[in-house]
Amino acid sequence: MATWALAEAKAKLSEVVERAERHEPQEITRNGKPVAMMVSMDDWMKQVGERPDGTLVDFFSDSPLSRTRVPLGRPRVMSRRVKF
Repeated sequence: MATWALAEAKAKLSEVVERAERHEPQEITRNGKPVAMMVSMDDWMKQVGERPDGTLVDFFSDSPLSRTRVPLGRPRVMSRRVKF
């Protein structure tokens, strides 16, 4: 597994992607600390299963948090008057 500083990974993104496609995970660091990992899509799918279908609305609707009573609406308040 190769390790890339963020700035270097940005400058050589094509190379990072090509290496990941060859099933070689690529670690990306910021200030010496690991912050991201690039892997091939095949390797990712093996880990998480099939690519999810649906919209973002579907995703949030299926979330366990959708059954909570958190108010998501926006308050209907008249705008304030501003003197110019």
